[in-house]
Amino acid sequence: MKITIIGSTQFKDKMHKYADRLRTMGHEVKLPFFDDAKRDVLTTTVLDSPPHTVGMSELQIVQGNLDNIKWADRVDILWDQRSVGTIMDLGFVIALDKPIEIVYLEPKTMTGVMRQYKGDRDKRGGRNG
Repeated sequence: MKITIIGSTQFKDKMHKYADRLRTMGHEVKLPFFDDAKRDVLTTTVLDSPPHTVGMSELQIVQGNLDNIKWADRVDILWDQRSVGTIMDLGFVIALDKPIEIVYLEPKTMTGVMRQYKGDRDKRGGRNG
């Protein structure tokens, strides 16, 4: 199966380990293009200049991740529930109607903070409770 992994940059190491495990199971795997993604380019200003690496633009990263999602039979996600880029990737997954596997979702989120605060405040009856 062809699997693309999407998710938060902070889980890059987890994604690499997970990808290795999937590959040992016989899957083809693509990792996301992260904010620090590089691409090789050929220099056209000096004829004998060797290829060098430059950072990818934001649009190139988005397009690369979209291409990876289109390629995949399934998309697996490891997400901190905050990454805007992953929200965009998830939109691509939904628009392309790709199956998704939730590998990891960060449990500590602002949603959790708000629910905990509301519950605590309600229990004590407000500021003076």
